[in-house]
Amino acid sequence: MTQVETKDAAGKRDRSPAFPYIGLGKAVERIQVLFDNAKRYEARVADIAKDWGLAPKSSSTDRNVAALLAYGLAEVSGGGDARKIKVSETGWRILDDKRPGIRESLLAEAALRPRIIAEYREHWKHGRPDDSHAISQLKFEGGFTDEAAKLFLRVFDETIRFTKGSDAANVVDKETDSLPLERVKVGDKIQWTSGGVDQFKIPAEVIGLSEDGQWLWVGESGTGIPTNEVHIVSELTAPSSTQTTLPGAKAPPPPPRIAAALATAAAAETPKAGLRKEVFALDEGDVTVTYPESLSAASFHDLQGYLDLFLRKAQRRAGAGDYFVEVYSPGALRPKEVRYFDDFADTKAFAEEFGNRGSPDVLRVHLPSKAADEERRALAEIGAVPMWRESR
Repeated sequence: MTQVETKDAAGKRDRSPAFPYIGLGKAVERIQVLFDNAKRYEARVADIAKDWGLAPKSSSTDRNVAALLAYGLAEVSGGGDARKIKVSETGWRILDDKRPGIRESLLAEAALRPRIIAEYREHWKHGRPDDSHAISQLKFEGGFTDEAAKLFLRVFDETIRFTKGSDAANVVDKETDSLPLERVKVGDKIQWTSGGVDQFKIPAEVIGLSEDGQWLWVGESGTGIPTNEVHIVSELTAPSSTQTTLPGAKAPPPPPRIAAALATAAAAETPKAGLRKEVFALDEGDVTVTYPESLSAASFHDLQGYLDLFLRKAQRRAGAGDYFVEVYSPGALRPKEVRYFDDFADTKAFAEEFGNRGSPDVLRVHLPSKAADEERRALAEIGAVPMWRESR
C-alpha cells in the first residue's frame, strides 16, 4: 500500500500510515483490464502495466498492484521482472457473479479490507467532516502528512462513494451499531445524527420512504433525511391501523408534501445545465448515457475509447462473435480497429488480407478456448499474433 514520505527543512523523513494508492472504483477497473487480458491466469506485471497505461517499472505500477492486494482483488507471485499477477477469487466474483446481492456484498467487504479505511469508516460513520477539518484530524490525530491526508481523503471518498447503495455504508459491522438501510420502514422511531449531533429532541416516526430507500421523511420535518444518517430507536413490531398490507395491494399514496418531495427528487435526475442525457431502449432494459454538451477533441477520443471497450465487453458477453481481431498502431495501448467473426475461416481470411497490406500495424487475433492448436499455428504463420481467450 502507499506510504507517503516527506522531508522537513532539516531533512527529517515523515512517514504517514499506509493506505491504498487508488480507490476501490479504480481498483475494480484495473482488475477488469487484467481479467480481459488474462482471465484467471497469471500475467507478468510488466505486461499488465502497459495495458493500464503505466510504465512497467514505475512506482505507480507498484502502488496500483499493492492497492489491488489491499482490497483482496488480486494475487501476486514471484519478484523482479518475473513478478506475476492474477485476479483473485473475490475479484473474479465481483466481475462475473450475477446472482442478486453477491457483487454488492463482496464490494462492501473489499472496501473495508484495508484496515485504515475501515477505521475511518467507523470513525466517520455519522458523516465525514469537511475537507479542512478532516485533514486536520488526519494530521494531528492520525499521523498523516498534509500531502498524504489529502490523498487519503480522495481514496476514502471514492471507495465509499463507489459502494453507495450496496456497500460499505450499508454493511453491519460486527463491532458497530450501524444498521442496514433496508431495515428502516414506515412506523419506526428513528434518531437523525448529522455531523455527530442528534437532530431530534425525541425520536421521530418515519412516515415515508423514497423508492430507492436513500431518503425518508418524518412528521417533525418537511425535509428529506438521508437514510444512512439515521438509526432506529424502536422498530414497528406490528402493522399500524393506517397501514394495512393485502395480497397484491399497492402501497398507500404518500402524504402530499412527501409526494412533492419525491417529485422534486425525480426532477433532480434531469441532467444539469451543460449536460445531455440519451436513453436507448433495449429488450432487456434502458441504456442511459449522460455526457457534456461540449466535448474537446481529446475528450471525444477518450470517450470513444471507453465506449469501444464497453461495446467489446458487451459483445463478448452477448456471444456476438467467438473470434475477434484488434489492429494496433505501433506502440499503441488501444486498438484502432476491432472486428468480430463467427468462425475461424472468416477470421483467417481477414488476417491474410491484413498481411497483404504491408502495414506496420500489429494484428492481434483473439481465439476462444474451443479453438484448435492448428488454428493458432495457421495464424502465426501469416504474421498475426494469436491470443487465447475463454468464451464468455
